[in-house]
Amino acid sequence: MRFDPLIFRRIFATLLLLGAVVVVLTMAHPLRGQTTNSSVVTSLQYNLGLLSVLPEPVLDPVLDPPGNFHAVKPQEFDPGKTYLVQAAWLHGTGCPTMATIALPNMDFTGISGFGTFTDAACPTGDPNDQRNAGLLLVKTGPTVTNFASATADLINVKGLTLTRSSGAR
Repeated sequence: MRFDPLIFRRIFATLLLLGAVVVVLTMAHPLRGQTTNSSVVTSLQYNLGLLSVLPEPVLDPVLDPPGNFHAVKPQEFDPGKTYLVQAAWLHGTGCPTMATIALPNMDFTGISGFGTFTDAACPTGDPNDQRNAGLLLVKTGPTVTNFASATADLINVKGLTLTRSSGAR
């Protein structure tokens, strides 16, 4: 078997990050017998504080070359805590390609069998999407007087060219 430094670096980075998380979580664990609410809250605050100091993983150009698009990260910008925006991946809201559907029996009281369905707008789809995931970006508040927003970061798109828009026509 050939040694692949790319795979070795990814495994090493993953194990290193996992080890750091384990260390952080075990350091702040209350001592045996100390299970009061205040010690649990203090422990939780300490753990969250330590985790917030850890930087987000940086894209390594060797491991993730530019143009290797692979992820979309939904985010909400709501500094006023208005709760009028939402950004999330949701199951069942995507574009179905070869999705399983339940076929009703003659009197619609049960299932007679199963079939497949492909939306005409997305005939190729994503074969890895087993739950028909869709990206929800919604703002229910006013645009001019509330600058909260739902956004999505496209990870590692540098160097790619958009050839077709799948949005509004």
